[in-house]
Amino acid sequence: MSIKSVIEASHARCAEMYNAGDIQALVTEMYHEDCKFMTSGSGTKFGQKGVLEGLESMKKTSLAKVKVTSEEIDGIETDTAYDRGSYIIYKDDGSEVDVGKYLVIWKKVNGKYRAYLDILNSNN
Repeated sequence: MSIKSVIEASHARCAEMYNAGDIQALVTEMYHEDCKFMTSGSGTKFGQKGVLEGLESMKKTSLAKVKVTSEEIDGIETDTAYDRGSYIIYKDDGSEVDVGKYLVIWKKVNGKYRAYLDILNSNN
């Protein structure tokens, strides 16, 4: 399976879990234990606990659904990949809340890629 296929499948799984409200499983399954989560208008969140707090906060403020579109995926080394693309976040009623771009650096841990650096920047 190509890096592109693996990363795209990870995004689909992340969106599925976020949209279903299963934030704890999303963080545990998809994020590196030493990850950094950097979003617009907020300080860096460190580790899985920081990502959990950030994503739970987003979910609680009616940011119900996320859609991620990868635009460029490639490997840097055999155990590292980068992923650049765009995102849309929706409210419970289906209206768009935010549109932006992202960059994720993935690290392979025990045979599975996990998000290590996750940077989101709003276009607004």
